[in-house]
Amino acid sequence: MSKLRERYLWYLEGPWAERFHRDRWWETPSSERQDGFTAAYELARRHPYIGQLFRKFANQPWFGRNTRLSAKLQSQAWRSLEGESDAVSCLCYIGLTPWHQLSVSYKEFWINSADRIKGLKRSEAALCNPFDLLAIGSLAVQELRKRGKTDLSTLDLDRVAKGLPSHVVDAAIGQSAVEAFRAGQFLFSVPPDLGFEEARSILIKAYTKRQGDKKLPQKRCRWEGWLSAISALEHDTDKYGQADSRVLTTYRRIIDGVSL
Repeated sequence: MSKLRERYLWYLEGPWAERFHRDRWWETPSSERQDGFTAAYELARRHPYIGQLFRKFANQPWFGRNTRLSAKLQSQAWRSLEGESDAVSCLCYIGLTPWHQLSVSYKEFWINSADRIKGLKRSEAALCNPFDLLAIGSLAVQELRKRGKTDLSTLDLDRVAKGLPSHVVDAAIGQSAVEAFRAGQFLFSVPPDLGFEEARSILIKAYTKRQGDKKLPQKRCRWEGWLSAISALEHDTDKYGQADSRVLTTYRRIIDGVSL
């Protein structure tokens, strides 16, 4: 097996040819909508890095279950996936299953996990992050994981914050801000006692000035063409045993540009 095939078509080899369901549902009339999140899901679950993790975790009892995990298995999964992004963790749970076979809750799970993938329309939460709430929320989730709990619906951030040492909260807020800075976001802070219109005016002026001072990066790539690139690659491979070099080059350029 060539290195290119091993890297980009790993899901067609060995046990993955059966475990990885690659139905190209978008090629036939379907009620499923095609948008950035559906295209990103199908592309991301074929990503070489996801292939590495699938091989690593293939025999773990929580891997690829596509069902609600027990608290014990959820705790095992959290420990195994520590340090991975939300999108990567999500795919390790559900990524063997094509989009059209996912339940509504798991589709929402992906959409909420994939905000930062290049080329997608980001939610307001991903575009404007409250560093203090993000940091405290992260600390609270870590505490629940230590206790083996999985239900976050009753999470009381104020109560959690009061129970944490101030230096722990400060460090977490700083880390949250650093991550946003490294992602190229502008960092602003405003006092909470401003009136709405005053705060709005100040933020608009600050954002306009900062935008003018900073050379903006290129626009995020678009998702249109991602599904057709998958189709072209897999059609060639199914029919001829290998993909046309131009088809493979297009696919490689797209998938290598996806940051998970």
